[in-house]
Amino acid sequence: MWGALAAATVAACGLDAVGTYVGSSSPPSDGGSSGSSGSSGSSGSSGSSGSSGSSVSLDAGIDSPVDSSTMDASDAGPVVIPDFAWYLLDETSGTTAHDSTPNHYDITNLTNVAWGSGAIFDGQSSKGSTTVAAGLRQAPVSFTAWLAPAARSDRNANNFNVVPFPPNAVSGDAPGFFGFGIGLNIWTDGTPGSALGVENVGYDFTNAGAAFIAGTEYFVAATINTTTAQVYVNAVLAGTGSPTTPGAAATTTLRLGNHNDDTQYGSKRFYKGRMRDVRVYKRALTSSEVTQIHAAGPAP
Repeated sequence: MWGALAAATVAACGLDAVGTYVGSSSPPSDGGSSGSSGSSGSSGSSGSSGSSGSSVSLDAGIDSPVDSSTMDASDAGPVVIPDFAWYLLDETSGTTAHDSTPNHYDITNLTNVAWGSGAIFDGQSSKGSTTVAAGLRQAPVSFTAWLAPAARSDRNANNFNVVPFPPNAVSGDAPGFFGFGIGLNIWTDGTPGSALGVENVGYDFTNAGAAFIAGTEYFVAATINTTTAQVYVNAVLAGTGSPTTPGAAATTTLRLGNHNDDTQYGSKRFYKGRMRDVRVYKRALTSSEVTQIHAAGPAP
């Protein structure tokens, strides 16, 4: 079903402190997130060492959502089928992002999202969410996504003193109870730079060897178990650390395009850029599986 595929590589980014807000004197006052936010980068968005995963393409695409319950490893070939949620984001209109797993966690309230080779979020109001199983808030869990961040100029907005942004692309955060999530942002105000944040792991990847470049697509993966968390950029391991455990929340929500609905984060809670092929697993992916997903390229 899937053909032979090529992989792209990128230099690994730097790793900062685990379990802290980098560039901030303290976490949000309401405990809305314990994940890291990126500090300002040293060389801005002009870095040249990060390579794009956008040149990787499929020999054959998916004509319709895949029901993983009908597939085994031999059917899937190099494809690592998600068991929790899978958003291809191949819709061309409307306000629903369909889940291609048997869980049917369709996100039906996408607002202000443009469609074009994925979902394009405006960094101001574009978002969507759905209620999912409580297991999302417990390790093990893994997130993967293809993200092409757009440049933004709200780094210095004084929202919860988070510098620059909470993880805002894919998030299971509940205000006051934390969660798991990822976000990739590039800013032009203040000291221009970029950062990949992974919530409740505490990673801060800035321009330490590989700047993120606006408009360039990156494959980002976070794999988290009870004792170890790993983050990959274009299938290259960028760091390893010890995760923390989110608190129990009455409602478990999975969001695309924003961190959570706490308005005190302002525009920082929204992702800006293109997003596609978002996968959520209720297990920690292996490094070889991350490599397989990256090599396959974004589906379809």
